[in-house]
Amino acid sequence: MEHRLFINGNDKTFWVMCQGLIQTLLIRLPLSYYMSIQPNASLTKIGLAAPVSTAVGICLNIGFFLWLNRKSAKKASQQLP
Repeated sequence: MEHRLFINGNDKTFWVMCQGLIQTLLIRLPLSYYMSIQPNASLTKIGLAAPVSTAVGICLNIGFFLWLNRKSAKKASQQLP
């Protein structure tokens, strides 16, 4: 039997909210501000905060997905007779 997990929903909505807040409040906004106060500030440099925060979000979600898979595999192996 194949098991698939979709993080967006499936009782994982708290994680979706947390990673969104991390991406926005801890990565995108501070990086945008930092880039804007540099001597050679440009919209291109400021705009790099968006793909950087997306990359961080992807890494966070991959880590969370792997953690959930390991957790469910461990739980499944404990239920075997």
